[in-house]
Amino acid sequence: VHKFFNLLKEIDTSTKVDNAMSRLLKKYDVLFALFSKLERKVNILLGLHSDFLCHCSQLDSGNYLTHLVKLVSINS
Repeated sequence: VHKFFNLLKEIDTSTKVDNAMSRLLKKYDVLFALFSKLERKVNILLGLHSDFLCHCSQLDSGNYLTHLVKLVSINS
């Protein structure tokens, strides 16, 4: 994406196009950062979910909510 914008800057140097491209590039960068953060959070949650299921299957009886809180505090 950045290569495309750099190429476009070389081709067209008008102020209006340059400003529009800068705004689009900023929006892209923000959305990419938010997506990356969301992706990391989902991976963490999926990891916690699989750990939780594995540990819960090993428990004979007990409070699963307490066990989940312990897992979250350990992985934080």
